[in-house]
Amino acid sequence: MSTGGVMVAFAGLFFDGTALPMIAAIAACAAITLMVALPTLRNLANAANEAP
Repeated sequence: MSTGGVMVAFAGLFFDGTALPMIAAIAACAAITLMVALPTLRNLANAANEAP
């Protein structure tokens, strides 16, 4: 939630009355979330495979 708020505040500097800045902010949040989620999920899957 905090990251989304920060990104919206940052994108607010670039608002020009079109939807493009908001779309860019949403895409940036999605990309950051993906970069965090993939390694986390891989670690969880590896841990589950190694458990007896």
